[in-house]
Amino acid sequence: MVAKAAVAALSADVNARAAEMKRISDDQQRVRENMKALKGSSEEQQLVKRYATQLAQQEDRVEALRKESESLERRWRDAQAELGRQIDALSAEISLNLPR
Repeated sequence: MVAKAAVAALSADVNARAAEMKRISDDQQRVRENMKALKGSSEEQQLVKRYATQLAQQEDRVEALRKESESLERRWRDAQAELGRQIDALSAEISLNLPR
């Protein structure tokens, strides 16, 4: 069934986005801990700037992932509804064809 495959594919996409957001969150926690440990020398200040840039890029990616996830979840709900309609139609068709 095409509808079932579409639901499964969308579900996998949603899960992939969630996993990526989790990886980013874990990485951001690590970066923040590293930033706390720095004392303030000029080399460390360069590292702080690098970490800050990394965090900003990750935040941009998280925002994009959230938007993608919202869109995918809407598409998943629509695909689920379509699959349900197809199952109902098939059930009705089978019921009509059963001997009485």
